Amino acid sequence: MYLKLRIDGIEVNSFEMKPKPEDIDNTTQFHIDMHVSINPIFERKLALAFIEIGVRKFGTPEKLAGLSVFMGFRIENFEEAFPLEDGVHKITEGIGSLLNSISLSTVRGILFSMLKGTYLSKAIIPIVDMRNLKPLLPPVDDSPPVGEE
Repeated sequence: MYLKLRIDGIEVNSFEMKPKPEDIDNTTQFHIDMHVSINPIFERKLALAFIEIGVRKFGTPEKLAGLSVFMGFRIENFEEAFPLEDGVHKITEGIGSLLNSISLSTVRGILFSMLKGTYLSKAIIPIVDMRNLKPLLPPVDDSPPVGEE
């Protein structure tokens, strides 16, 4: 399938960064927490991605920085991208991986720009092979509630 896709918008929802802790130096390693969720909006032929990033000192639970971004994807051939199976629109593995990859790559650049020149400038989102990630959300069911047909 040829996907007719374009980015319809990118919006930084929030960004926060704590002051530099005393135990951070040039040898400090960081851990990046990443979460991407894709929400198809059928009536508008849009897929909305919500990306949340957290930066922590490796081995500690305290978040040093956080970023959340919304991305909108306009998909002309929406019905092909999110097929209806047994009354449920499915986010196919290939489409999900593609949207996740584009979302994380975009946010990688945004975070890099925001952290440039700070004590967290070495905290870079790694390049991730989306084929190795597992979806957290079940398929979306947009069928009418029982009794509203």
